Amino acid sequence: MTSPDDQDLVLVPAASARQALDLLQTAGHVISALRARGLQRDLALADLEQLAALLTGGGDAAQLAARLEAAQRDLAAAILAGRER
Repeated sequence: MTSPDDQDLVLVPAASARQALDLLQTAGHVISALRARGLQRDLALADLEQLAALLTGGGDAAQLAARLEAAQRDLAAAILAGRER
């Protein structure tokens, strides 16, 4: 018999999980850097915010960066938990 938690379990090779983790981190840094640059120089901030709204279903760049960071933390925790088993 499986538990409800087992139904949500997805197994991926460690190398793939690490690559996904790295990509999440990179994407978060890029969004944060573009937002900071846009705020400092008022360059293309509206374009970045429009892109973020498309990607998040209406959120802004700060929310997108926060969601990327949260996904990164969750994946890192799952990787660590998998190593401890």
